[in-house]
Amino acid sequence: MFYAAVVPDVNETDYNDMRVTATLEVANTLRKYSRISDTSERLTFSRWEVIENIPVIVVCQFGSFVVGDNFASTFIEHYRAELLKLPHNLAQKSHYMTGFIADEFTKDNILSKQEEYYISAAFTELCVTKGIGGILYPSSRADCKGFNVAIHPDYVDRCLRLKAVREATLQINDDDINILYDTMCWVENDAVPFELTPVKDVIHPRNDVTTAHSINLKFVREEGQQ
Repeated sequence: MFYAAVVPDVNETDYNDMRVTATLEVANTLRKYSRISDTSERLTFSRWEVIENIPVIVVCQFGSFVVGDNFASTFIEHYRAELLKLPHNLAQKSHYMTGFIADEFTKDNILSKQEEYYISAAFTELCVTKGIGGILYPSSRADCKGFNVAIHPDYVDRCLRLKAVREATLQINDDDINILYDTMCWVENDAVPFELTPVKDVIHPRNDVTTAHSINLKFVREEGQQ
């Protein structure tokens, strides 16, 4: 499966939010984070463009969504509207099952043991065998303020196009956590190979604006939490 972080709209702030979510999901340093000082880790980011719609199942976790999050609220409102069309018994079963699956996808304090993912992995496998392209679900690592998507490779090859690649350094100094961009490149027409250059020398190909050098992580848990 191909895993990525997603946001509803496309602007520079949203791209930063995606990188924050992706960092919290994959960085070993942050998975072990407990106010470790003077620590760093190398990361690679890639930006992908959707060129063909991908059918996905959306995991709705009612309790963990941030109040006022329009992206999450849209999913929940649509789901509740669909429940009203069902007989009461069936709607109740759907609600309980959806909540159970959502809890599995948004488990907190996971220690990265394989067995912690058995149910969510089995559900994903069931969906893709039925022709669904993937699963969209809230990121528990980002306190459900960001979203992840798992996409079957067949849909990745057909529906996504690589647009940019960045190499970065994740730095933790006391309570200050930053992603510092080192090199990057814009990928035109799925060009392979491509060459990464220092960030200070990179110019956005569409508007000639120099790309940002760093961002600060916004979604970091309190001390003592995983």
